[in-house]
Amino acid sequence: TTQIEDPRKQWRGEQEKMLKDYLSVAQDALRTQKELYHVKEQRLALALDEYMRLNDAYKEKSSSRTSCEYSVAIQTLEWRLNCR
Repeated sequence: TTQIEDPRKQWRGEQEKMLKDYLSVAQDALRTQKELYHVKEQRLALALDEYMRLNDAYKEKSSSRTSCEYSVAIQTLEWRLNCR
């Protein structure tokens, strides 16, 4: 005689298989999200570096322009004083 497998045992096996499949897909999705996070983190670091470089260049140019304008203003004032 053949013995029929207990349906509860069969159902439990199917549930375990579905759960394992779900966990595998969830792990893959999590791994993908982590990779995307790291790429975005690297892009942010590059953008911050670029911002700092541009900001420093702007400050340097702005301060040199200001000192140049200041020199021109002093020379103009001196010239006006000498012409009186």
